[in-house]
Parts: sequence; C-alpha cells; structure tokens
Amino acid sequence: MLDFGGVFAGDGIGMAGHSKSANIRHRKAAQDKKRGKIYTRLIREFNLEEAEKIIQLIDVLEELDDVQQVYTNADITDDILAQVSGDV
Repeated sequence: MLDFGGVFAGDGIGMAGHSKSANIRHRKAAQDKKRGKIYTRLIREFNLEEAEKIIQLIDVLEELDDVQQVYTNADITDDILAQVSGDV
C-alpha cells in the first residue's frame, strides 16, 4: 500500500479546509446578523416636518449650477408626499 503522508488517511489532516470554510461562514453569518440590526434601526419613515425639510433641501440642491443629479433614498410615504405637495 502507498503511503501519502496521512493526506488520505482518516486522521483529519485532509479535512482542514472544510472546517476552515465552515468557521468563516459561521463568523460571517454572525457579523451579517449584527450589521442587519444596525441598518434596520437606521431605516425609518419621516414625519411631515422632516419630509418638508428634505424636499426643500433636494430642491435647493437641484437648482445649483454645479449639481447635475440629486438622488435620495429617503423613505417618505405617499400620504406625506401628498400633504407636502399640497394635493390634500
């Protein structure tokens, strides 16, 4: 029988990669869970006053000559947008 230095034997030397990737996967899952909790706290809807301030800021930025595009990820509900724009 050929001796491969324990690589293919049942002593666990050949299985080190599996354990390492599993450990990385578990650590990454724990980190992602913590980050998810932080980001869900940051996401919230704005009330009427805050929405008005955000829309005014966006309007001012759009009117500047140096600004080409203005993007926002603000979560303003349709009801509040209607109130701000005066449709109600």
